[in-house]
Amino acid sequence: MKRRDRLVLKYRRAIDWARTYLAAPVVVIYYYTGTETDCPDCVYDPINKESIDPSCPTCSGRGRIQTERALTVNANVSWRGITDQYNYMRLPGGNIEAGDVIVSCKLNDVLLDTGKPGGQTYFDIAHYILVNDRKCKLLTTPLRYGLAGDLYNCAAVLVLDTTETTTTTT
Repeated sequence: MKRRDRLVLKYRRAIDWARTYLAAPVVVIYYYTGTETDCPDCVYDPINKESIDPSCPTCSGRGRIQTERALTVNANVSWRGITDQYNYMRLPGGNIEAGDVIVSCKLNDVLLDTGKPGGQTYFDIAHYILVNDRKCKLLTTPLRYGLAGDLYNCAAVLVLDTTETTTTTT
């Protein structure tokens, strides 16, 4: 084994150790594709793709109900606080403001297809993400990075979702 390979392996083990012992559970809530069912309380209009009853309390007038799935990922979580307001972090998608959260995890834990490191992640399709029981939504495209040219980690910048509240049942 070359010296470079030993060094990369050493740093990978250190990163994995830090993630294992310092990580917090992050729950990614997403709609599972293909699990839409007709609402039991109203009639679905397939031509207009909505409910005949727009005030249906069960489906909110959609006529269909999507099944939510949850994926729990161990991730390093970093909240940007008031003390960070003058310590700007710039990303290609914009600045990270106070109150935003950075979630970093192992790339294979969040890939939809583990054989495609550049493929779509669960962060991309998330309806919302629970961090410390606080509802968040994706702010920027998840960033993939790694060691020695090998994609290994994934980081996502999230913002608190203040539009609605939720209770967790995981």
